[in-house]
Amino acid sequence: WREVGRPTTMEFFREGTVIVTGQGRATTAYYEFVDEDTLKIEPKFRSKDSKSDSRIVKVSIRQDQLTLRDTAGATIFQREK
Repeated sequence: WREVGRPTTMEFFREGTVIVTGQGRATTAYYEFVDEDTLKIEPKFRSKDSKSDSRIVKVSIRQDQLTLRDTAGATIFQREK
């Protein structure tokens, strides 16, 4: 998935990992569905300043569009073919 208008990509794997690439670096995280439309993303490595860098987002997929929504707003990704 590639973020619309930005170079960020997300690649999800069946075993529960996701690789987020953007701004010249790649980050590996774990993900799990809390329920059918809520996703928890937990970085593989946490920052020293934070007790938890987890992110909870509402997720929806419609055709080739993935939308992740949290308190900061919505981020839209297009499926890469």
